[in-house]
Amino acid sequence: MPLRRETWLVIAIAAASLALRLAMAVDMDVFQDEAYYWWGAQWGLMGFCPHPPGTSVAVWAGTQAFGDTLLGLRVGSLAWGTGAIVLACALGRELYGPRAGLWAAALLAACPLFMGIGAVTTPDSLLVFLWLLFLWSVRRAATGGGGRWWLLSGLVLAAGLYTKYIMVLALPAAFVALIATREGRGALRTPWPWAAAGIGLALFLPVFAAWNWSLGWPSIRYHLVSRHVWDPEWERVGRYVLTHAGALSPVLFVAALGAFVAAAMAWRRGDARGPWLLAFGALPILFFLPPSVLTEHQLMQVQWDELGYAVGIVALGGLVGGEAAPRMRWRRLLGAGALALACLESAVLLIGLLWPAGCVALGVRPPGLQQLGWREAARRVQSVQAREKAEFIATDSFAAAMSVGFHLGRRDGIYTLPHPRNERYGLVEQLDAWRMDAAHLVREHRGRDGLFVREDRCYDRCECGKEPRTARQFFREVRLVDAEKVFVGGKMMRCIQLFRARSLASSPLPH
Repeated sequence: MPLRRETWLVIAIAAASLALRLAMAVDMDVFQDEAYYWWGAQWGLMGFCPHPPGTSVAVWAGTQAFGDTLLGLRVGSLAWGTGAIVLACALGRELYGPRAGLWAAALLAACPLFMGIGAVTTPDSLLVFLWLLFLWSVRRAATGGGGRWWLLSGLVLAAGLYTKYIMVLALPAAFVALIATREGRGALRTPWPWAAAGIGLALFLPVFAAWNWSLGWPSIRYHLVSRHVWDPEWERVGRYVLTHAGALSPVLFVAALGAFVAAAMAWRRGDARGPWLLAFGALPILFFLPPSVLTEHQLMQVQWDELGYAVGIVALGGLVGGEAAPRMRWRRLLGAGALALACLESAVLLIGLLWPAGCVALGVRPPGLQQLGWREAARRVQSVQAREKAEFIATDSFAAAMSVGFHLGRRDGIYTLPHPRNERYGLVEQLDAWRMDAAHLVREHRGRDGLFVREDRCYDRCECGKEPRTARQFFREVRLVDAEKVFVGGKMMRCIQLFRARSLASSPLPH
């Protein structure tokens, strides 16, 4: 049977998205999260501190195939990002018809957020893929697909939990969708959905509990306690809206929320498709809305509820491409506007990442600025370490240690001194387990000389001339010997300084 025109268009959309994301993936330097997951893949694949090991497993598989290269590091996200586009199409097609599937695929591919996470290594690209796959498989199973679809749902649930703990929301989302539909209530009277949930949890919970128990439950403390500090401020509401509008593009952000409203209204009229979109789309957004606007945090909150917006884009595809859309011209105009603006914003993102000097010329901070310079700095570190006969490398934070380690292709002999960033990301226990914290540095190299690497960001204010106080608490002499200065568009943006550090003390020195 020949492929339909819509199918060829979806193939073209997925291929074009992959080509653009591949161009970013093989050009952008590595940022701290990617270096962290690469580091985890070197130490062992079953770490849970504070994040589950799925991303490190994907990095391990990619580097086994392509080596410790940018492609090897990011090939998993390239694949999952493409798979998510195909799944968005499949869901839109199944719920609202071929045109809706085409719109869903195009909108997801054009969205700046999903283009970005589909080009770099974070848990998000794989999680979006697994979330859409879980929605698809559970709905297929509930509407007569049989036991094999329930088995697939259980396996996908376990894979999602090994990727990011947010996947636990798939259980209440599935329950709400099932209990809200006639076929779902019928399925709940059978053992299949309960067996699927049991399989997913049984494959995950014992390993998770054993690892965390051995380290004092760091994952629980980080995600449920230390990461969220109650500090309500009205300005965070505006920050939430602006962050999401920027990451998704403004029209797409508003239109996706509007699609949920349309799905709810259709459900009230008896449309059984609404509960699936609302349970898997609106529920994650509503769940993360209070901590996003009422707690103090350092991370971009759109990484928490991106799953809901991925489903919102599928719902938007149904709104602008479903059976009622041809009779309502405004819907097609809404879809065209959302698609056009998303494409424009994604193009700006792509240009900014591949040509940061252009952003500087326009007075805009380049995206991915924190990634620049580490490749060249690692070469300097290797050269200076050999020249100075430095026994080890100490850094000012985990970000510097792991970035240098990735580009040097090694993890031994690299340490990080205490830094607020280590605690902010919940990595204190993991740094200890990986034997790269200050305690292991002192235990293994007391009285010896090394190299200290410090990162200074100069785009807000330059602190390159400041004394490295943390290093002076551990070494009897610290002397600057080299520096990698990162210039973008003729302006110095970052400086990675290398210090000769002599005579590591057994305890912090008074200064």
